[in-house]
Amino acid sequence: MRTDDSELARWLTEHAGSILPVEFSSAFDTYLCTMRWMGAGLDWSGVPHRYLRLTPDVGDEDVVAWARETAVGRHEHVLVTDSAREPSVLCRLDDGLRDLDLLSHRPDVSICGVDLIDGRPIPAYPHFIERRSIEHLRSPETP
Repeated sequence: MRTDDSELARWLTEHAGSILPVEFSSAFDTYLCTMRWMGAGLDWSGVPHRYLRLTPDVGDEDVVAWARETAVGRHEHVLVTDSAREPSVLCRLDDGLRDLDLLSHRPDVSICGVDLIDGRPIPAYPHFIERRSIEHLRSPETP
Protein backbone atom coordinates (compact mmCIF):
# COMPACT_ATOMS: atom_id res chain seq x y z
CA MET A 1 0.00 0.00 0.00
CA ARG A 2 1.28 3.47 -0.78
CA THR A 3 1.51 4.63 2.83
CA ASP A 4 3.95 7.50 2.22
CA ASP A 5 1.70 9.29 -0.28
CA SER A 6 0.43 12.76 0.70
CA GLU A 7 -2.85 12.18 -1.17
CA LEU A 8 -3.43 9.01 0.85
CA ALA A 9 -2.57 10.84 4.10
CA ARG A 10 -5.18 13.49 3.29
CA TRP A 11 -7.74 10.80 2.39
CA LEU A 12 -7.12 8.95 5.66
CA THR A 13 -7.72 12.15 7.62
CA GLU A 14 -10.88 13.06 5.69
CA HIS A 15 -12.33 9.53 5.95
CA ALA A 16 -11.24 8.58 9.49
CA GLY A 17 -9.05 5.82 8.07
CA SER A 18 -5.76 4.53 9.37
CA ILE A 19 -2.74 2.49 8.39
CA LEU A 20 -2.51 -1.01 9.85
CA PRO A 21 0.88 -2.64 10.36
CA VAL A 22 2.16 -5.19 7.86
CA GLU A 23 1.19 -8.00 10.25
CA PHE A 24 -2.46 -7.53 9.24
CA SER A 25 -1.65 -7.78 5.52
CA SER A 26 0.55 -10.80 6.15
CA ALA A 27 -2.09 -12.60 8.21
CA PHE A 28 -4.73 -11.93 5.53
CA ASP A 29 -2.37 -13.26 2.86
CA THR A 30 -1.73 -16.36 4.98
CA TYR A 31 -5.49 -16.97 5.07
CA LEU A 32 -5.84 -16.44 1.31
CA CYS A 33 -2.96 -18.87 0.69
CA THR A 34 -5.06 -21.67 2.22
CA MET A 35 -7.33 -21.44 -0.84
CA ARG A 36 -6.70 -22.86 -4.33
CA TRP A 37 -4.85 -20.55 -6.70
CA MET A 38 -4.63 -20.38 -10.46
CA GLY A 39 -1.86 -18.19 -11.78
CA ALA A 40 -1.71 -14.91 -9.87
CA GLY A 41 -5.22 -15.13 -8.39
CA LEU A 42 -7.58 -17.37 -6.55
CA ASP A 43 -9.13 -20.29 -8.44
CA TRP A 44 -12.84 -19.56 -8.23
CA SER A 45 -13.92 -22.49 -10.41
CA GLY A 46 -15.09 -24.64 -7.49
CA VAL A 47 -16.12 -21.87 -5.12
CA PRO A 48 -19.66 -20.48 -5.05
CA HIS A 49 -19.19 -16.73 -5.27
CA ARG A 50 -20.60 -13.38 -6.28
CA TYR A 51 -19.04 -11.61 -9.23
CA LEU A 52 -19.04 -8.06 -10.55
CA ARG A 53 -17.22 -6.89 -13.65
CA LEU A 54 -16.09 -3.29 -13.39
CA THR A 55 -17.07 -1.86 -16.75
CA PRO A 56 -17.25 1.89 -17.48
CA ASP A 57 -21.00 1.92 -16.77
CA VAL A 58 -20.52 0.47 -13.24
CA GLY A 59 -20.23 3.37 -10.79
CA ASP A 60 -18.87 3.57 -7.27
CA GLU A 61 -22.35 3.28 -5.76
CA ASP A 62 -22.95 0.10 -7.80
CA VAL A 63 -19.78 -1.37 -6.33
CA VAL A 64 -20.82 -0.44 -2.79
CA ALA A 65 -24.31 -1.91 -3.31
CA TRP A 66 -22.80 -5.12 -4.70
CA ALA A 67 -20.37 -5.39 -1.77
CA ARG A 68 -23.18 -4.86 0.73
CA GLU A 69 -24.72 -8.10 -0.63
CA THR A 70 -21.55 -10.08 0.16
CA ALA A 71 -20.23 -11.25 3.52
CA VAL A 72 -17.99 -8.17 3.58
CA GLY A 73 -21.19 -6.13 3.79
CA ARG A 74 -21.78 -7.49 7.30
CA HIS A 75 -18.97 -5.21 8.47
CA GLU A 76 -18.81 -1.43 8.63
CA HIS A 77 -15.04 -1.43 8.19
CA VAL A 78 -12.60 -3.11 5.84
CA LEU A 79 -8.92 -3.84 5.54
CA VAL A 80 -7.59 -2.99 2.07
CA THR A 81 -4.26 -4.48 1.00
CA ASP A 82 -2.33 -5.08 -2.17
CA SER A 83 0.75 -6.76 -0.71
CA ALA A 84 1.51 -9.18 2.12
CA ARG A 85 4.76 -7.29 2.69
CA GLU A 86 3.33 -3.80 3.13
CA PRO A 87 0.94 -2.10 5.56
CA SER A 88 -2.77 -2.02 4.79
CA VAL A 89 -5.53 0.56 5.14
CA LEU A 90 -8.38 0.34 7.63
CA CYS A 91 -11.42 2.37 6.64
CA ARG A 92 -15.20 2.35 6.41
CA LEU A 93 -16.47 -0.15 3.86
CA ASP A 94 -18.21 2.43 1.66
CA ASP A 95 -15.20 4.76 1.60
CA GLY A 96 -12.74 1.99 0.77
CA LEU A 97 -14.79 0.61 -2.08
CA ARG A 98 -15.50 4.02 -3.58
CA ASP A 99 -11.81 4.92 -3.58
CA LEU A 100 -10.01 1.64 -4.31
CA ASP A 101 -8.05 3.22 -7.14
CA LEU A 102 -6.77 5.96 -4.83
CA LEU A 103 -5.86 3.43 -2.13
CA SER A 104 -3.92 1.22 -4.53
CA HIS A 105 -2.53 1.72 -8.00
CA ARG A 106 -1.99 -2.01 -8.35
CA PRO A 107 -4.44 -4.09 -10.40
CA ASP A 108 -4.94 -6.71 -7.68
CA VAL A 109 -6.34 -5.78 -4.30
CA SER A 110 -7.75 -7.82 -1.43
CA ILE A 111 -10.37 -6.51 0.98
CA CYS A 112 -11.76 -8.15 4.10
CA GLY A 113 -14.37 -7.16 6.61
CA VAL A 114 -13.22 -5.79 9.95
CA ASP A 115 -15.03 -5.35 13.25
CA LEU A 116 -13.82 -2.74 15.71
CA ILE A 117 -13.98 -4.13 19.23
CA ASP A 118 -13.03 -1.63 21.91
CA GLY A 119 -11.30 0.32 19.13
CA ARG A 120 -9.18 -2.68 18.09
CA PRO A 121 -9.50 -4.01 14.52
CA ILE A 122 -10.58 -7.66 14.36
CA PRO A 123 -10.39 -8.86 10.74
CA ALA A 124 -12.90 -11.40 9.41
CA TYR A 125 -10.62 -12.93 6.78
CA PRO A 126 -13.23 -15.35 5.34
CA HIS A 127 -15.37 -12.30 4.49
CA PHE A 128 -13.36 -10.94 1.61
CA ILE A 129 -13.42 -9.49 -1.87
CA GLU A 130 -10.71 -10.07 -4.42
CA ARG A 131 -10.13 -7.50 -7.18
CA ARG A 132 -8.20 -8.96 -10.11
CA SER A 133 -6.83 -7.16 -13.14
CA ILE A 134 -8.56 -3.93 -12.10
CA GLU A 135 -11.94 -5.03 -13.43
CA HIS A 136 -13.04 -8.24 -11.70
CA LEU A 137 -14.52 -8.38 -8.18
CA ARG A 138 -15.29 -11.71 -6.56
CA SER A 139 -16.43 -12.65 -3.08
CA PRO A 140 -17.15 -16.14 -1.74
CA GLU A 141 -20.70 -17.01 -0.77
CA THR A 142 -20.60 -17.58 2.98
CA PRO A 143 -23.51 -18.43 5.25
